[in-house]
Amino acid sequence: MAPSEKLLITPIVTPGLLDKNASQAPGEFSLSIQNLLSMLSGKVDGVMFGGTTGEGHKLTIPQFRVLADEVMRHKGAHNILAGLLWKQEILADQLDIATDLGITTLVLAINHFGLAANPKRIETVLSRLKPGQKVYLYDMPGKHKTDKGLIRELASEPNIIWIKDSSWDPDHMQELLALASDSFRVLHGSEDGYRNLPSSDRAKISWLVSGTSGLTSEAPGILRRFMLDPNPENDQARAEIWKIITHPKAVDGSWKWGDIRTFIVSGKTKLHLAGVIKWDNATETYGDENEPFFTSN
Repeated sequence: MAPSEKLLITPIVTPGLLDKNASQAPGEFSLSIQNLLSMLSGKVDGVMFGGTTGEGHKLTIPQFRVLADEVMRHKGAHNILAGLLWKQEILADQLDIATDLGITTLVLAINHFGLAANPKRIETVLSRLKPGQKVYLYDMPGKHKTDKGLIRELASEPNIIWIKDSSWDPDHMQELLALASDSFRVLHGSEDGYRNLPSSDRAKISWLVSGTSGLTSEAPGILRRFMLDPNPENDQARAEIWKIITHPKAVDGSWKWGDIRTFIVSGKTKLHLAGVIKWDNATETYGDENEPFFTSN
């Protein structure tokens, strides 16, 4: 099955730092969200909040609620997706917040770096869906490998319509593409992973989910050209994407491609210096300072 078009979903950063027990958005936070969504208006096919780029796995429930409120308040014509990335004990609260705000597309992590796949987490979401709500699965294996049998089973669920793979593993992507159908689409979550696939596999991928596409006003256009390039492994494409990602104030010579925390700090730095994010602490990341960025569960 070859998709007829290539579509782009943009996970946005979460401007920092909201108070852990925030009940409403400070003016700078609200303006930053408004600016981010305005910058992407008419350029992308969907905007996701609370994903990895948005540090959704580090947000408290009050922070998640304030973020969701502000995204929906300023969404304009955007299609909005809510990230449900984290632990069993907060998934139901996150889902209730998204449902109350009328969000119909939910991004559910199967596993997420240190968070192992857990069928109970998946069932928590599927059992609480309201009419019209759909799920796309987020497959980001790191420490824990994906249970292929679980994915095969979930592919037949009528309310699960997509899976996003961010593993950079071409063999794993081929296994997912074997499950693809008109009712279960495969998305890629890594520019590098996408560019390293055989052209026959790239042709089967419907969407790219790219945090890079939310870091500058020009980024969505660059990423669209990259997706449509029959030879995206060319050095120019990589150089253009690298230029979007990096900023000298956040990146030193030791940073390696794929370092997620540095990617987020660099992106926030660029957006802050461009006047999109308005806070002085805009470049800080969420969670406890001494806590690893990704924790095991």
